[in-house]
Amino acid sequence: MRKTINVAVVGTGFMGKTHSYAISNLRYFYSDLLFEACLHTVCSRTEENANKAKEQYGFKYEVTDYDKVVLNPEIDVVSICTPNSMHAEQIIKAVRNGKHVYCEKPAVTTRDEAIMVQNVLKDTQNVCGIVFNNRYFPATMRAKQLVEEGRIGNVVGFSGRYLHSSGLNRSSYGWRGDRKMSGGGALYDLGSHVVDLITHITGNRIKSVIGKGHILNKAITDCDEHFSMIARLENGGLGTITVSRITIGTNDDLEIEIHGDKGAIKFNLMEPNKLYFFDGSKKTSPYGGESGYTVIDCIGKYEYPGGVFPSSKAPVSWLRGHVHSMYIFLQSVYEGDTELEKGAKLLDSLNINCILEAALVSNETGKEEEVRYINN
Repeated sequence: MRKTINVAVVGTGFMGKTHSYAISNLRYFYSDLLFEACLHTVCSRTEENANKAKEQYGFKYEVTDYDKVVLNPEIDVVSICTPNSMHAEQIIKAVRNGKHVYCEKPAVTTRDEAIMVQNVLKDTQNVCGIVFNNRYFPATMRAKQLVEEGRIGNVVGFSGRYLHSSGLNRSSYGWRGDRKMSGGGALYDLGSHVVDLITHITGNRIKSVIGKGHILNKAITDCDEHFSMIARLENGGLGTITVSRITIGTNDDLEIEIHGDKGAIKFNLMEPNKLYFFDGSKKTSPYGGESGYTVIDCIGKYEYPGGVFPSSKAPVSWLRGHVHSMYIFLQSVYEGDTELEKGAKLLDSLNINCILEAALVSNETGKEEEVRYINN
């Protein structure tokens, strides 16, 4: 008989809907699952939203009091999809009540919050993960594999961009436009994804940054809407990262390029089925020889028990990254893998916040700032 993992989703906005979808659809995407993921409880600030989510997504119960989630012995996992400023308190309370935690990024909004969360997480035996869904496309997993195999050599440089146009011609950002609730604007929302992909794939931490932000719509937000930084890796590699909510002509344009002394890789979220790989060992000659970028058709080629439905030949989508992220996390819960060996660890993600914080400090000082990591 399969083990049931009861999940409570906290927050009924866009990401609450995304997490609910991922949980309820694992049975279709993965063959021979050893656990059953159950939408047990949904928690929202209003009864109306809680009831609507319960009926629409198939939860067993709905509540408006977060304490009823963490104190319920039937609930195994708390999936946190609330505004960023609420994360730290909710993470701490869930862990102290013996729950596994799956939290939206960024995990925290300030360094003080990061230290408080770190102090709770470092000794826990619970599985605690962060949602960095862009790690979980076959193309980005293949990119990391190529780097680990030494195929691009030592990382020399990189660039990352995550560009939206969602901030153009709007009257409000909601809580995302309030720095006290969000921690930061495009930098925290989109930049966290770029920084994670660069550091995750290269296996290098960022040593220092120079950052500069811009606010176009000052009447509706005190958060950066466009932010650029120069970042230096610990191995000496140097690169640029730009994120924006006000770039016209874009959709969900996440692009990364990583260049080594032996090869290079390129990934574009708007073409998520392909990875571009340059093998520096291929010889050039008149007419080009074999030199040039190779297009690797990664498509939906997940390892078993994934990659069966839909067919591995079928294209992937943005949601598929979230589904695989959820699978990795809940599989770790089932196996009791508190180190989350294949997933994105909540504890490690606190260092991403340290990088973002350094960029914000640089924006104020106008100087290159060293990243002050809270764990090594």
